[in-house]
Amino acid sequence: MRINLTQTATSLFVILLLVTAHQTLHGQDGALLVRNPTGGERVIAGSTLEIQWQSYQVDGVVQISLWDGDNAEWHDVAAGVNVDDKKFTWIVPGYLRGDKFRVKVQSVTTPEIYAFSPTFFRILEGSGQAGIGGLPGATTQDISLSPNPVDDILRVNWLGNANPAGLRILDVFGSTMIEMDYELTGMAVVPTADLVTGMYLLELTYVDGTIKSQKFLVQH
Repeated sequence: MRINLTQTATSLFVILLLVTAHQTLHGQDGALLVRNPTGGERVIAGSTLEIQWQSYQVDGVVQISLWDGDNAEWHDVAAGVNVDDKKFTWIVPGYLRGDKFRVKVQSVTTPEIYAFSPTFFRILEGSGQAGIGGLPGATTQDISLSPNPVDDILRVNWLGNANPAGLRILDVFGSTMIEMDYELTGMAVVPTADLVTGMYLLELTYVDGTIKSQKFLVQH
């Protein structure tokens, strides 16, 4: 007797989806499962949250929304996301606060197929005026970043007559990923193709010690 381990593993995966996913199928054969967030997380407003899901026999695109249990209201997160992407990087709006949030991923072509994150997670206010994942930094409107989100090339413009004496790109852990330690004139062009998808902080440093910063998202 031969056992096909691949078919067995696939069958177990489908059973797991159908049993554990928070969904309504109404006789449909497909299934969705939200893998992240799972509940219990403490997410900082203004940071990024990677929403992940698993699908079985679901085609087309999904829409992603957020349930705010504290205020009993829905928030749109994204629409038209390819179901096969299996993830979406969301910039958490800075105004959101609360203890009872859940993510919903729903098939657009078959709305009866959807899934919730299993339990509630929290969205908290970060330390400082602004930050990415808890990284402090005063965001200023004196800096213009384009495009944002960015893929491979970020263009940086600034207001005022003084030119920055240097530029740094920090990740969510505060590590310096890119540094230009010379005077910048006109406009700075920063290559971002080697940065992984996620939120970053750009800092401009001036000769008088002033530091101006702005958040941006890298999305490949």
